[in-house]
Amino acid sequence: MRATPHGWPIAAALLLLLLVPAQVEAHIGGARPILQRAQGERIVDVQPGPMDVEVDLQLVRDTLRHLVTHRIDPPLSGFYVEYRKDASVADDRYWARWDFERLVEFRDLNVNGLLEPSDTVVRSWRFDHYDWRRSPVQPVQVADVRGFSAVWEGNLTGAPSMRVEVAFTGKDFTDEGAVVRPQDVILYLDVTNLPPRGIGSLYAMELRVHVPRHAALSLHQAENTSTALLADAPMRRALLVWGGEAFLDGSEQRVDATIEDEQVGAQGNRTARLVIHMPTVDRSMNFVMVSGVEYEIEIKRTPSPAALALLAAALALGARRRR
Repeated sequence: MRATPHGWPIAAALLLLLLVPAQVEAHIGGARPILQRAQGERIVDVQPGPMDVEVDLQLVRDTLRHLVTHRIDPPLSGFYVEYRKDASVADDRYWARWDFERLVEFRDLNVNGLLEPSDTVVRSWRFDHYDWRRSPVQPVQVADVRGFSAVWEGNLTGAPSMRVEVAFTGKDFTDEGAVVRPQDVILYLDVTNLPPRGIGSLYAMELRVHVPRHAALSLHQAENTSTALLADAPMRRALLVWGGEAFLDGSEQRVDATIEDEQVGAQGNRTARLVIHMPTVDRSMNFVMVSGVEYEIEIKRTPSPAALALLAAALALGARRRR
């Protein structure tokens, strides 16, 4: 006859099952491609530089774990995001940088609405050629949530006007359809005073993407439209989300995107060009974007009263069998 296990091994197994942390993906479906469950509010530590702004978003309950840092520097075209599981360990960082390189007017020769190598560039305006001015970081309220905001304004003779605003709150909120978590920043990019475009010309926005060599770049697609750029690595993801839409001449319209010229650079990092293609627009473009990271987290299991009762019953059964 097969022996019946004693209560103590059963109780020990139950205890391990109830108390061992569970490794989970910690993602749920949502308006964004992969929306990580929020871990709770974060402390917003703002460190303004001469023209850039760096923001550390620290977990309230543990400031040294799962640190997310953003650095915003439009004069250098750079929007940088970094994640560290342990804030004191630099080698474990996962990062991405989105550089807004230039706005392009091009003649769409094959009339497919996309900027391609065969198309003719009529003119372009590089972000790093603009004269940028930053206002002081100010307290702000976004969608009934208090946080901080910084604004840059860029001007260049004969070029469209540029305005960049970022907001960071350390809390969950939604603004203009963009879902923002405590570890994210929301970016508002306004391009106004577009010069008259030529017949048959369209506009496109070019960004240069920099990520670690082992990251895989892809575009998330929804309803045949690119809505986000993803940079994936094991248990890590950096993302830039625009929802597949922009306000063009004051009207919300779909915009598509492509990834081109992907390569590994001299420093070993992976780079690519992200092109956001605009339909017909004559006066202004307004983008709402979210920059962030996602990562695998541990969810600690706390025994429920029912589980504790089950454990006590197993212990009592083991005690009776030993008598």
